[in-house]
Amino acid sequence: MRFSPAQVRVIEMAIPSPSTPPPAPRRRGTVVLLLAVVVTLGLASRLLFPGYPRLITKDAGDALWAIMFYLLVSLAGPRLAIAPVVAIAFAITAGIEFFKLHRAPWIDAVRDVKVMSFLLGRVFGWHNFIAYAIGTAAAVVIDLALLRNTRR
Repeated sequence: MRFSPAQVRVIEMAIPSPSTPPPAPRRRGTVVLLLAVVVTLGLASRLLFPGYPRLITKDAGDALWAIMFYLLVSLAGPRLAIAPVVAIAFAITAGIEFFKLHRAPWIDAVRDVKVMSFLLGRVFGWHNFIAYAIGTAAAVVIDLALLRNTRR
């Protein structure tokens, strides 16, 4: 199977070979701006739409939550290739999801704080991993389309 030059470029950005020069850094200003938009949309999905379907109020927020972690990892490692950013961001979201299974008075008290409830969640659900995967995939598309500084 032959790949077009554009497909080769996407593959090299995701998983660079040792001979490939490091990817261009992500534009930090763009990452921070997108992070603010994603957080605002995520909070809005939970706070502004009571009574709307779960897809809008819960699942969209979970996908945006995964995008937020992708952007945070991108901000911490602006030159990281896409594959490690995906792996780290998904590991964080999965770890926090599994942490919901832990019940202790101290963590329940932390979860009672509204902001921490948004960050840590309360109830474990396997279906959340679908939203995290969709959000992470959307973040990759955003990364490829907007975040790279192609000027050297």
